[in-house]
Amino acid sequence: MTFEINEKLDEVVDTIRNNEKVKRMQELKKEMYSDRELSRNLEDFRKIQLNSYSYEYVEKKKKILENEYVKEYKVLENELYFTVLEINKRLNTLLDREKCEK
Repeated sequence: MTFEINEKLDEVVDTIRNNEKVKRMQELKKEMYSDRELSRNLEDFRKIQLNSYSYEYVEKKKKILENEYVKEYKVLENELYFTVLEINKRLNTLLDREKCEK
């Protein structure tokens, strides 16, 4: 049973890795790293991040989140996050059943 679960998990991981949305996230990540304005904003943000209630912090964070690459990345990241939660939920039900059978 464990082997079969591991095999299916490998299939799920491969499916996720080959998913177009995940590939797009990887592309966006490269774009974000190469975006000079975003890099400057992130660098400035890191300097002030300890003071999360300051006006400067809020404004810098807004600028970062308004970046087209960051926006799209965050949407895809949330979709992936909820997919992983669903996978974990289903895995937990499988594992709970296996425990009960023993």
